[in-house]
Amino acid sequence: MGRVHSMKYFRDDTGEVWAFKTDGSQDRFILSSMVEMPGIEVDLHLNPPLSNQQKIDAITASIQDVLDTEARSRNYDDINAIGKYIGYDNAFRVECEALGAWTANVWLKAYELLATWEQTGQEVTKDEVLAQLPAMGA
Repeated sequence: MGRVHSMKYFRDDTGEVWAFKTDGSQDRFILSSMVEMPGIEVDLHLNPPLSNQQKIDAITASIQDVLDTEARSRNYDDINAIGKYIGYDNAFRVECEALGAWTANVWLKAYELLATWEQTGQEVTKDEVLAQLPAMGA
């Protein structure tokens, strides 16, 4: 079942979509060659499905957010900030090396899940990927 829309939508013979107020005040602009779009088509026009690349981009952004949130909880600007403390003796080295190892394991698991999606065609959702990521310290 389509949503109730505040506009009525028409497609012209070139495929272009036109929106008019439902109160009839713009009906004089509706050409006889225009075809009113059914609700389901309007829904798809207003909310097109995401491409696989857009879904992958959203998943990777969510993963990056998980990493940055963990780093911020430890008073670093983001996960990339830990690099300043790795490789030489300092008070933050052990913690930052642990965060770095965790980050690598998170991305390895994420890339494994995304590769499985690519190979099998069986899509994984953001929530499914996030649920399977290794926890910090694991």
